[in-house]
Parts: sequence; structure tokens; C-alpha cells
Amino acid sequence: MSARSAVVLAGAGLALAGAALVWLLAVRDAGGSAAPHPSTWAEAPVWPAPEILTPRAPLDLVAAEEGPSGGGHGPRSGRAVGVDVPAPDALRSVRGRVLDAQTREPLPGFHVRFLSRRPQNVTAVTDERGEFLTERELASGVVAVSHLPDLTQPRYAGRHELEPGEFLLPKAGEGAPAFVVELQARVPRRLLEVDVRGPDGLPASDASVSLSAGRRDERGTFTAHARDFEVADLAGRARFALFGEEAFQNTYRVEAEKGGTLVSEAREIDPPLPLDPERLDLYPGAVLRVRVRNDEGRPVPGVSLWLSTPEAGRFAAGRRGETDAEGEHHFTGLRATCWTVSAVHPWTGDAVEKAVDLAAGEYADAELRLSVRSLRLGAQGLVLDERGDPVAGVAVNVQASGSAPVEITTDASGRFQYWGLSSAGLLLGFGGGFLDDRFDPALLSVPFGATGLLVRRVERRVERAALIEVVDAETKLPCARAAVWLARPETASLSGTLAVQRFSAPSGVASLALPLGNDTRYAVDAPGYLRAEGELADLLERARDGRALRVELRRGFEREVEVRDRITRALLSDAVFFTRDAVVGATDGAGRARLASPAWPGVLRVECTGYVPLAWDPIAAGWPGTVVWLDPVRAR
Repeated sequence: MSARSAVVLAGAGLALAGAALVWLLAVRDAGGSAAPHPSTWAEAPVWPAPEILTPRAPLDLVAAEEGPSGGGHGPRSGRAVGVDVPAPDALRSVRGRVLDAQTREPLPGFHVRFLSRRPQNVTAVTDERGEFLTERELASGVVAVSHLPDLTQPRYAGRHELEPGEFLLPKAGEGAPAFVVELQARVPRRLLEVDVRGPDGLPASDASVSLSAGRRDERGTFTAHARDFEVADLAGRARFALFGEEAFQNTYRVEAEKGGTLVSEAREIDPPLPLDPERLDLYPGAVLRVRVRNDEGRPVPGVSLWLSTPEAGRFAAGRRGETDAEGEHHFTGLRATCWTVSAVHPWTGDAVEKAVDLAAGEYADAELRLSVRSLRLGAQGLVLDERGDPVAGVAVNVQASGSAPVEITTDASGRFQYWGLSSAGLLLGFGGGFLDDRFDPALLSVPFGATGLLVRRVERRVERAALIEVVDAETKLPCARAAVWLARPETASLSGTLAVQRFSAPSGVASLALPLGNDTRYAVDAPGYLRAEGELADLLERARDGRALRVELRRGFEREVEVRDRITRALLSDAVFFTRDAVVGATDGAGRARLASPAWPGVLRVECTGYVPLAWDPIAAGWPGTVVWLDPVRAR
């Protein structure tokens, strides 16, 4: 993954009744556009020192998230290009009640835990009427809320599911009344208890336990579709709350680890679920030493590593690491299975990987060779900031003629080099991520073998925070499982024309990281609702006076899509989309379809003659989610 540029805060010696903090911003000369930058080091001019600007008066906007949208118009007169972080507001208390989601009866003696951006856990206990009141310890913004199990009360021994799981706490001054919220608790259908024991047979308190839920396919292979985590108590017990009728139909996989050195075997549990606790025994895990070397056998420090083991379904267990000065890294506490260690070659952008079978408690070595043998130097250059200092960690996208783009990054000295097979030319893109800085040139076309390239950073993408709430346009209640997409055009991106960032709002609220500027667009999706799209600047303009960004969604389903062959990329006509009860739409002769339904269809089945049927989820398709890929039926 590419390293992203960050906001730099510098302290300035301004006396403002004590200590003061100012933003150091690099700006272009006020007299007009900057002179074009040369493309070689020798021609590099001396840039003036950046000016120190006093900060603008804050617009008092609560932090906001990002989202994309299509089509926009230019900046309007008087529109603010950015919002400064408002002054800290007073801590608040929260009062409310907890009700049983099914019976609507109050739940007395129920422990509720809150976590704001402060960060500090705040716990409250409901009284006989199911009501609670916290201390003034919560900061404004998105507050997460969860149930804290109580082993002294059997009915609360399992973790209940609370709705909402997050809510938006408005900021307020000193003396503001407690914010009121009503919580509904779903009672688990069943508790699955795990007994974790150490190598000495004693309870393994504080062991981390994971539970994957899924089904077995026709070959009997376990496929996971959900995962949960708990920590073992002093008795070594971890309790998992299971919800819904599928709790009794799922197959489960459970495993544990402790302290990064002890692990258990993964155990699969088929229905019917056992009544007694499932026991997991910990043992010393294996150790894998990864050594990274170049063609001369010398160590390569600072290489990012990824160690993973595939798990059927949507999950992969893995760990990250980085080679030290000796070009080595130790992964400890590994269970006995086949692991794959991989690294991205810093000069070619290609992945290098190796599979290793580990036995219980084994100490093993794996060597990765980062070679450029048989390759040639294709491009070499330097990236500098506004002061002329080198910039490390800048993403450089490289595309050779007729090849897919790869990504390399600048090293600690700001230099980059790309090695590959000879080609007619190279296209280089700098930055291009959603919060990446802006560089000049952003795109560079050079002949293969070009050296002495010089790129300068011309704008820092100063990051700000914002809050967003997604609500039903009629009821004004939060929309569950919302997703917010933000996009901005980036010419430096060789793989597309947009830099996109996704934010999840499972309870209809989320905190966003936004770049300054007016060129960001948003899109918001939630099951059961029409997609909302627009210009982020419009949301910011309406969110004055400390309010969060707000998007209202209307019920229904509409989507314009095209269906393509995954192999040939050809558009497919006569592809039919339907639910269990009705046809929602079909592609025309041009391979395009307009899907519409007054009610949300959920997962749609897509069928086309000669192609494998597909279950298509509009939410999972992401943004823009307008292309559906079908695989051709292969002859047996």
C-alpha cells in the first residue's frame, strides 16, 4: 500500500497568553501562477521559503466524512475552500433507557459502555426502570455504544446487540443538559462458551478468541461469512452471543492466541451446538524468520512484509512486518499450517512471495530474493517538497507500454527507481490517492531509461475531520448499513480517473477525513434506499453553525448498469435481473439496463445464456457499481 502524505503541524513562537500553535502552509506566490518546474535535477531552481499564515477564523463545523458523486459545477463565489478545526467543546453526559428490542420492556441492571473520541470508556448501569445517566465524560462526535456482559446475572452473561450501535453526540457548551438516547437490546438466541487453557492446563485469562460463522459447501469445506472476537475472563472463558435462527444452522470455527507466543489449533463445530464449553489448549507457536536479500546477497532493510494463511470465505488471517537493518523480521506465535509470506519489490512493484509449511513450535527460515537480474533501469528520479527537501513515501504509479500499472514509492531520501523489461516508454503518475498531496508534474511521459527526473510537491492536501449523518427523508431516523463514498478527479491515477475513499456508517453516522478544496463529490448508499449523489461543497455549505453533514435518502431502488463478459469485456444483451418473485430488468442490445423497484430487492440473480448465473448485491458492488461481470460457461 502506498504511504500517504500527512498534515504537518509546526509550532511557531507566537505569544498568545501562553503557548500557541500555527499551521505552516506552503503557498504559491500571490502574484500569479508558479513558473513551470524543470524535469532534471541540474535545472532545479531555488524555491522561496514558505510563508507563515495566520489561521482563518473557524467556521465551527463538526468533523465530516467524504463521499463521491457524479457531475459537478465550478466553485461558487463566497464558498469556503476549507474548514478549520473548531475549538474544543465541553464534555457531555448522556441519559436514556435500554429496552428489550422484542418486548419493549425495560432492562434493569444492564451495563452500557460508551466510547467517544476522547478516548475513554464510560460505563453506566440502568435502574429498575431501565434508565441510565453517564457522567460528563463524553466528547462530541460519533459515540460507540455496546453492552458490557455481567456474569453475576445469567440473563446478561452474553453480549447483547444494541441498536443503534453508534450515535451522533452534538457539541455543546458548559452546563448543557444530558443528551437523550434510547437503546434497543437484542437478546442472543444462544451462548457458545469456549474454555481456553494454557500449556500448564490452567485457565488462560486475557487470551484472544475468534469465532468464524459459516456453512459447508458441497465438498464439505467450511466457508466463513462472519467473524467475532472475545477476550477470555479470569476463568479462561470466552462467551459468544449468537443471534437469529441461523445460529443453530451455522458451522463455527474457533481458535485462540495469547501474548503473541501461544496459539491453539482451529476447531470446527458443526450443528447441533454442544451444551458444554468447547475447550481450546494453547501451545507455543511456531517462529518464522524472514530474510530479504538483493542479487548480491546483501540485506534489504525497510521492506514491508505480509504473512497470511487463506481461510475459506471472505477472511484471511495475516500479520504485517518490516525488515530491520539486517533485512530480517521474526513472526512469532504461528499455528501449524501453511503460511505465505510476500513483499512488494520496491524497484519493480511486483509481488514476491513464498509458501512455508510450519509444524507446531517449529523455528523456520524463509528467504525472499528481490532481484533485478535480466531487468533494466527504466526510470530514476527525485521528489522534493516546497522547501526543496526530499519527500519519502510518495506513491509513484508506473505503466510501461502494453502493461498494467504498478506502484513503487520514494525512499527516505525522496528518490525512486523503476526496473523492468525494455519498452517504448513509461508513464509515471505521482500521488493520486484521495488524501495524497498534489505534485507537478502529476503525470510524466518519459522514454525508457530516463534518469534525473525531478518532481515537486505544490500543494499539501490538508486533512480535516467532519461528521455525517444519513437519515430517512420521511422519518428522519438513521439509515442502517449506510456507506459513504467520496471521490475526486486525479490525473496522477493511471488505473482510473477518480481517487475514491469509502466510509462505513452501520448506524447511519460516521466520522470522515476530508481534504481541502472544492472538487470532491459524494455518493451515499443504504439498503432499502435510492442512492444520493452530489457535490461535497454543497453539504459543507449547508452544515454551518456546528452541524454535521446531513444526507436524506428516499426509499426505493434504481440503478443503471451494464453487463460484460469478464474475459472479453464485451457488452452482453438479454441478461435478466430478477428477484425470487419478479423480473427487475434486462439488458438491451447495447448491454445496458435500467433496474427499478419500489421496494429494495436485496440480492438479485443475473442470468444470461452461455454464462454462469450470478448473485449480485447492489450494496456490495460499491461505487459506482454500474458494471456487472459474468463468467462464460466452460465446457467440461
